[in-house]
Amino acid sequence: MLALWGSAIDMEKSRPVLKRLARFLMPPGLPWLMHRIKHGNTGLVGAYPSWEEAKKHSCGYDEDQIVARIVNTTRAVVDSEEQLFDRDGVIFRAAMPPFPLLTFLLRSAIRSGDSLSVLDFGGALGSTYRQCQPFLKDIRSVRWHIVETPKLVVAGREFATENLRFFETIEPATLEMEPDIVLFSGVLQYLDDPFGILAKAVSLNPEFIVVDRNPFCSSARDLYTVQVVSDEIFPARLPFRAFSNEKFASVFGGDYLEIGQFETVDPEMFVRGESVRFLGKVWERRSERGNLHVV
Repeated sequence: MLALWGSAIDMEKSRPVLKRLARFLMPPGLPWLMHRIKHGNTGLVGAYPSWEEAKKHSCGYDEDQIVARIVNTTRAVVDSEEQLFDRDGVIFRAAMPPFPLLTFLLRSAIRSGDSLSVLDFGGALGSTYRQCQPFLKDIRSVRWHIVETPKLVVAGREFATENLRFFETIEPATLEMEPDIVLFSGVLQYLDDPFGILAKAVSLNPEFIVVDRNPFCSSARDLYTVQVVSDEIFPARLPFRAFSNEKFASVFGGDYLEIGQFETVDPEMFVRGESVRFLGKVWERRSERGNLHVV
């Protein structure tokens, strides 16, 4: 039995190596073909020379039917006595707490004297907040400000609380709150000017900037494509950007240091056979590196 347990441990340790080896030996077009067989015509479709061209082959995210879907799923989760949560207009019954994000939320709260201020850019109607909330109950002061589209901000009035508030732009969201953490979760790939928004986040001088569920490619340049969303979520064709790692990191300059990277719930996708991987990354303000309050 002990020998079998030791073999299981050795196998678990070997999985990352075996996964990389499988990627190396696999024919270049096979992952793309496997994705198409599993997901059909959903996923990333087409490659375009510019963001503007990708937008011409897309439809908007804030259409009324999509907003209505998000509102209805949020209402169902909030009103339910069960432990449900929502993401992208879909209800889940099994809890999947975002533990990598929670690590930095709790770390920041300890450093800030038992308080936490989060600017959640593109946080919909508070899905990430509700996933984190059970783990934040012992923090003395929590302020979670979401920046969203005008239609979602209006809808957010139904779900706003003392801790959770909604804003259309960054400026009013930070007027009465200096964020400890700026969070971008699954949103930058859909923005017209993601680098301008990231630069604004840096200018706010938060302790941490967390980018979650963000697509990265291996190219030196960003890739522009269209994401076809499954009808089971909401029917949409969204302009989509997969980021070059080098270009993305350059936004942070010398003021921030990348201190962590983690896997996300999103599956690997492909653009004309090129892999697009979703990752979470964390940048810490360099002035905090010498801080003694490290957890």
